[in-house]
Amino acid sequence: MEGLLTPVSTSYKTNGKEKEAQDALVEVPKPVVPTKPSFQASSPEGALEILKNEPDRDALIATLRYLVNSLHFDIMSPSPLAAQLVHVLVSDAVPNYWNVLQGSQKSKNFKPGKSRKSRKSSDLTILLSCLQSVTGLNAVLLRVKQHIQLSKESNKTVGGPNIQDILTIYLQLLQTLLEGDDTVQKVWQSVWSTSDPIPKQRALWNEFLNLVGGGKILGLVAEAEDVIRTLSKNADGERYWIAEGSQYSKWLSGDLVHWIRSLQVDSAENEWKSCSELFNKSLRLGHKGKYCSVILIEALTDRAQRA
Repeated sequence: MEGLLTPVSTSYKTNGKEKEAQDALVEVPKPVVPTKPSFQASSPEGALEILKNEPDRDALIATLRYLVNSLHFDIMSPSPLAAQLVHVLVSDAVPNYWNVLQGSQKSKNFKPGKSRKSRKSSDLTILLSCLQSVTGLNAVLLRVKQHIQLSKESNKTVGGPNIQDILTIYLQLLQTLLEGDDTVQKVWQSVWSTSDPIPKQRALWNEFLNLVGGGKILGLVAEAEDVIRTLSKNADGERYWIAEGSQYSKWLSGDLVHWIRSLQVDSAENEWKSCSELFNKSLRLGHKGKYCSVILIEALTDRAQRA
């Protein structure tokens, strides 16, 4: 009979308290792993909120793709919302992700007048697509100005951003935005393809003329280069072709030649006029020399052949 008796439970007392240990299997609940919220933009306002909240790389790229492919919103067209989106991209996304998106791509390897194709990752390309506009260029130049000014202040914030590194990123971005032989034409198309009134389009194009043809970029980038060399104490640091007058003029000349060659005899009068305006503006850079002569000879010869 004793062998048939099996203890169901045992109990004992310790310090007057009864503890019971039961011979039973108890299912231990699995820890609840919080699911990552979905960062899928469904509106420009939603995209702005995502960008403001430090998205990871996947969320960033998904948001950029939404902005580029949106049928109801054009980030290239000037508007208060577009300006906010560009601002947060330049101020936050670029410093955080530029080195990752750029990878091994070095825009300093671009040589105006030679091979004008550069290899860029698809993620970097889509970022550039959101910033290759007058609004985007202005936003980058503003950040360069601000960090040059920060470098001149005597009282630096301890633990603040590394001005040298941030300036380097912005100069690389600016250079990458400009490089290529169709940049000027792309910006022109982004200005005149909007639904804005003609006076607003004209004002925006004049702003671009002053940016690219007026020497503003050359002077600001050269100053930023000096700041970087001073802070890094390296006189042989990275050089940027957008800070060198002859190289910059060579790039601009190449873009103008490409644009003129792409024009048809029956192209809109406004496009011919805009091209002429940029050419006349570029003559004031002080580095016209052989590059501007090449523009006239090549463009006029090509125009005559197609007439």
